[in-house]
Amino acid sequence: MVLVQKIQKDHTVLAITALINNCIGQGIFPDKLKIASVIPLHKGGDINDPHIYRPISILPTLSKIFEKHIAGQIHSYFLKTEKIQTS
Repeated sequence: MVLVQKIQKDHTVLAITALINNCIGQGIFPDKLKIASVIPLHKGGDINDPHIYRPISILPTLSKIFEKHIAGQIHSYFLKTEKIQTS
């Protein structure tokens, strides 16, 4: 059972990696990954007052993976080219 899970995980990682690399190579971000579910979050106080709610966007998990990958690449580039410095 563990071997089957590892093989499935490996295939999933390869598929996500291929998707991200393809998107980067083409310079696109899929429209389906831009769609978020927005839910109201109550901040406290009168539940009938619409001003007491703030919107929370729930993005697809794949969007977050993509975002973290791109952020890591950008951060590495800036460090390598000394555009930014860390303390």
